Amino acid sequence: MKSKNIFLLANIAVLTSILLTMSTIDMTNKSYNAFAQSQNATQSQNGTTSKIVIFANMTNNGSPGMMSNSNATGNATFTLMGDGKAMSYKISGTGIQGNISQVDISSSTGGRYTTLALLHYAPTQDLITKHTGSATGNLTTDDFMGPLKGKQMRDFVKMIQDGNVYIRVQTVTLPLFGEIGGKLQLK
Repeated sequence: MKSKNIFLLANIAVLTSILLTMSTIDMTNKSYNAFAQSQNATQSQNGTTSKIVIFANMTNNGSPGMMSNSNATGNATFTLMGDGKAMSYKISGTGIQGNISQVDISSSTGGRYTTLALLHYAPTQDLITKHTGSATGNLTTDDFMGPLKGKQMRDFVKMIQDGNVYIRVQTVTLPLFGEIGGKLQLK
């Protein structure tokens, strides 16, 4: 009798855990959908098309651990595209001192970075030697890596809402934390 009670309690604990996990996933989806719907409603009232826009102002101390003495600045804008599976982006910078070796999107807690997506990677795309200019492209769910690999764009937006996502422009002279960076935020 005692083993049946333990078995029953274990099954209840597993079922509770599954239900809590499903509830958390559902809340994340509802949060993303509610945000998208509120953006749609606001923009419909204003007569504009539906967009979720994410931005970052980049400076020499724009992300954790950054110790650059650069006077460079920049900004990044990401716009969710119609199907919700891709974002277009435009990244601009002025006065970058070194040759750009990498532009990445990373999550950080306390200075430890985890790469979520590479927008530019010199070993496969060459160094960018222009020190002022802009770059455009598309970020898709296929570009996700690390904890976002196999996830949806709404998971990326949720991480941004949580305040843990940064964009960094890394150079040959400042490869670790980057020359400029900034926190991605919903506009």
